[in-house]
Amino acid sequence: MSTSKTAGTITEHGYRRVFERTTGRRRFEHAVIWEAARGPIPEGMQIHHINGIKTDNRIENLEIVDAVTHKRLHSGCVLVDGVWWKTCGVCKNQKPIDGNHWYFSPEGWPLYNRCRPCHVKIVVQGKKIRKLREKSLLSPSLR
Repeated sequence: MSTSKTAGTITEHGYRRVFERTTGRRRFEHAVIWEAARGPIPEGMQIHHINGIKTDNRIENLEIVDAVTHKRLHSGCVLVDGVWWKTCGVCKNQKPIDGNHWYFSPEGWPLYNRCRPCHVKIVVQGKKIRKLREKSLLSPSLR
């Protein structure tokens, strides 16, 4: 399979899609190249572009990862000495991805772009604001 810049079409998300003659289907070029070089992609695994360039489908730029790792790589997480770390979008501190610092989805990735303490703080502030609004709507003397 050629990785020519002119082959196939580019999707709205920036991936190259090509027509695969053997199956008669249009497929992502990186998946076709991976399978030609390394065999079928196992269930639950995904192909990641190491350098982040979605059209750079050279086999040396592709790696196979599970879905959670792929999501973490694309959400700014870094792996240091076997521990995943993520930067909080609010306090900007880098914290390990664990149950003490983040809320998780059932799939295993942090639900929010903010750490647990920042999330709690924001939720509590929102609750206080709603209570103040309720009071001002119920009591004309507080307006």
